[in-house]
Amino acid sequence: MLWGICALTQLAVYGAVALVRDQARGWLEASPKASTAVGRTLGALMMLVAVLTVLKA
Repeated sequence: MLWGICALTQLAVYGAVALVRDQARGWLEASPKASTAVGRTLGALMMLVAVLTVLKA
C-alpha cells in the first residue's frame, strides 16, 4: 500500500517537473538574454551553496 502512495506521488511530482521543463526550454531557446540570466543565477546559487558547505564543515 505504501509503495503505491510513493509511486503516485513520484509520478505527480516528476510529471509536473517534466511539463515545466518542457515549457521553460522553449522560452529559454527563444530568449538568449533569459538563458544568460538563468545561467548566471544558477551559477551564483551553486557558489553560495559551496560557501555555506565550507562554513558548515
